[in-house]
Amino acid sequence: MSEPSILSSDSSQAVNSPLSKSRRLLIVGAVIVALVAVGAVVKTTGGVGGSRSGTIASNLGENSRLSAAGDHVCTIRADSTVWCWGYNGNGALGVSLIDRSVTPVQVPTSDLSDVRSLAAGTDHTCALLNDGHVKCWGANDSGQSHPSEDHQEFQTSPDFVTEVSGTGGANVPLANVKAIAAGSGFTCALHNNGRVSCWGDNVWGELGTGDFDPQSPMTIATSVVDKFSAPIENVIAISAGGLSTCALMADTSVMCWGFGDYGSLGNGKMQESSVAVFVHKSVTDDSNLVHVASLAVGGYHTCILDTSGRASCWGKNFWGQLGNNPLAGTTAFSLKKAPVEVDSDEEFSNIATSSDTTCAILKSTKAVQCWGMNFSGQVGDGTVINRQQPVNVSGDGNYNVELALAQAFSCSLASNEAIRCWGNNSEGQLGNGTTNDRNTAGFVIFP
Repeated sequence: MSEPSILSSDSSQAVNSPLSKSRRLLIVGAVIVALVAVGAVVKTTGGVGGSRSGTIASNLGENSRLSAAGDHVCTIRADSTVWCWGYNGNGALGVSLIDRSVTPVQVPTSDLSDVRSLAAGTDHTCALLNDGHVKCWGANDSGQSHPSEDHQEFQTSPDFVTEVSGTGGANVPLANVKAIAAGSGFTCALHNNGRVSCWGDNVWGELGTGDFDPQSPMTIATSVVDKFSAPIENVIAISAGGLSTCALMADTSVMCWGFGDYGSLGNGKMQESSVAVFVHKSVTDDSNLVHVASLAVGGYHTCILDTSGRASCWGKNFWGQLGNNPLAGTTAFSLKKAPVEVDSDEEFSNIATSSDTTCAILKSTKAVQCWGMNFSGQVGDGTVINRQQPVNVSGDGNYNVELALAQAFSCSLASNEAIRCWGNNSEGQLGNGTTNDRNTAGFVIFP
C-alpha cells in the first residue's frame, strides 16, 4: 500500500524550489489543539495561514471542534452535527447552490457523521472520523481534498480521502489517522504509528518529501522525512499554516517544513525546506527547542506554549504578531528566525495564529487576548490599531476552550458551546447574519 509522504528533517535539503514562486498565496486559518492543527491561507494580499487553538491538555488536538480558514468557519456541535458558514465559492461549507452563508448551515448527516475533529484549509475542509478515516470537501485544484489521477477542481459534498493499495492499484480509504491539519493547498494526517503523511501542493516543500515536485499522479505522498530521508516518527501533534507545517515530537521538541523565507521554520534560516528541520531555542542557541506543549502555525509565523503555559513565537513580525513589543525599524520588528518570548507575564492554555494575528486563552480566567494586525478589528479590542503586545478582547466572555483564526478574523468557542467571532465579515464569516465587520466579539447565530 502506498503511504502518505513522511517529513524529513534537515536544512541540508532546504534548497530553492525550481518552480515559480509568483503563485497566488492563499491563507488558511486554524488553531492547533495540541495534537491537531489547522492552517490558514491568505488571498491575493499575500498573507498566509492560520491555525486552530492548541491546548496544553492531555488530549491536545484530537477533538478540535472549531476550525477556520480563508473566509469560512466550521464547528462540531454537541449532537455531533457539523455546521459551517462564510464563503462557499469552492464548496468549503459542504453544501451546494450557495456562494456564501452569513449564518451557520448544517453539512448533511447523510454525507458526514461520527466526526471527531475538523481542519479547515483556505477553500477546503476536512473531517477526521472516529474510525480513523478522513473525509474532505471544497477546493481540489492541487488534490488537497481528494488526491487522485482524475481529481475534480472542487467538490461540494464530503467524501473519503483514499490511497492506492495493493498490486491492483485499488483506491481504499486512508485509515489509522488520529489527527489532521490543513494548509493553503495541502492537507496532512498524523497516523497512529506517529508518522505524518501529506498530499496536495508542494511548491514550497509543504509535503515534506525531500523535493518540491507535486505528486504525479495526484496521490497521497510518502511519509514526511528528515535530512537523512528517514520518516520522522514519534510525532504527537501537527499544525499547518498557509505554506508550512510543524510537528510536536514526543520528546517535546518541534520540527517544521515548507516555506521559510521569513524565518518561519524557526531554525535560524530564511529558506524553505522540503524536509523536517528542528526549531532552535533562540537566535543565539541552535540547540533544539524543548518543553513545548502545543503549537500553532500561521501564515508566516508560528507560536508555541511551553509546559508552563508561557508563549513564544518566531517568523514574520511586520504587524507585531510575535507579541514581543519590538521597536519599529529594527530587525526584531520585521522578523525573528528563532523563538522569542511574548511580552506578557500571563500563562495561557490555548494559542492560535492567522496570517498576521495571534490570540491565546488565559489560564486564569479563560478570557481571550490577541495581538498583531488589526486592520479589520481581528484583535477584538474595540479599535483597528495594530497591537505588538497582548490586549484583552472586548465582549469575548470567559470559559473559552478553543480558538480559530483565519485570514482577517478570529473566533472563540466557550464551554457552553457559544461561539463568538470578530474582525472581517465580507463573506459572512462572523456568522451573525450580516456582512459588517466587528472590532469586538459577537455571537454566531445558529438556527
